[in-house]
Amino acid sequence: MLELGHPQPLPQPPRILGDPHETLPQVWERYRREAALVHLNFAPPARIAAELAPLVAPMLRSGAVVISEAPIELPGWEPITTPDGAHESRDYLYRAR
Repeated sequence: MLELGHPQPLPQPPRILGDPHETLPQVWERYRREAALVHLNFAPPARIAAELAPLVAPMLRSGAVVISEAPIELPGWEPITTPDGAHESRDYLYRAR
């Protein structure tokens, strides 16, 4: 019999519940410069993504990719153009430096 998957369940990180404006700063030290990918996707209004971007920035490693539903202007985040042949999206892509 072929069994796929990990033989032991992988440990799940603790869930962090609450307003992200308050909870993101609480985890800066735990995840400092570790995140390689962030998807800022929130229910309307889209400005929430731009409001939270500075709170996510301390957790991003150099070269991390950020996907956002709204355009963001943040020092150190450079827009990424959609690669040739990729499906066009309504999202905006950035690379953190």
